[in-house]
Amino acid sequence: MMATPTIKAPNPWQGKYVRIVNKVSGFGLLAGSHGTNPGDRKMWQYPLSETSPNAKGFEWTLMPTFDGSYLIINRVSGFGLLAGSYGAGGDRNVWQYPVTELNGNNPDAFKWSVEAQDGAFRIVNMASGFALLAGSYGSNGDRLVWQYPTSEVGSNEEAFLWVLQETGDRFKVPELRPGEDGGAKALDVPRLTSMKDVPLSQSES
Repeated sequence: MMATPTIKAPNPWQGKYVRIVNKVSGFGLLAGSHGTNPGDRKMWQYPLSETSPNAKGFEWTLMPTFDGSYLIINRVSGFGLLAGSYGAGGDRNVWQYPVTELNGNNPDAFKWSVEAQDGAFRIVNMASGFALLAGSYGSNGDRLVWQYPTSEVGSNEEAFLWVLQETGDRFKVPELRPGEDGGAKALDVPRLTSMKDVPLSQSES
């Protein structure tokens, strides 16, 4: 199943950093170790008040791709949100990885459609067709984050919905260099410096 992007250019988040906050839990999408450890590829949702060791670990950029989807890049780590097993095999995990680390896998696993719904957004992976989901459907203080088929509505369908909160910080495109604008540096992380660095879609490669 392939997701179809519903929001296309102009990019409403062009040149902006956003926090991606679950509508049910109120927790923000967070890079492992708040983005400060290049070896930590995990993804979480945490209360926005838990800022140590780097509050900007909650901040993301949405870089448009040529097919209308987005790369979702962490401000600190410079890693992209990635579907588990590169979108194959029904894997429901999500990770953060350098977008150049494909190893022959489907690059569409780094791409997400951002679909407006009920004042928030459903974030759907272009390879798996699964949507970003708060652990335990946003209840019980669960800090895990997954990707699930949207048909599995569980205890609260709105746990698939995320609010994009603009931070007020801006950057220039294509001068964007995620992860290198303050806080901890991860110098060995491959960087996106322009849209020319965006991986091709499976149909283009």
